[in-house]
Amino acid sequence: MSTQDRYDVIMDPTDTWTVWDLVNDEPAMFGEHVLAGLTQAEAHAARDVMNDAWRRLRQNALQKHIDAA
Repeated sequence: MSTQDRYDVIMDPTDTWTVWDLVNDEPAMFGEHVLAGLTQAEAHAARDVMNDAWRRLRQNALQKHIDAA
């Protein structure tokens, strides 16, 4: 995980896993679904997808800003 990533995984007290949104300090959402109650493998895969999407969105926004300048 990079220091610029938005999402991480945490283990719940019930021994399941949650993808955690570090920006909003709450469980991550995918559409209307809370990314909680997952297996460790599911949580890590979801975190990787969410972080990849986050990086792409930030990169696109930066590129639009540069192009507008």
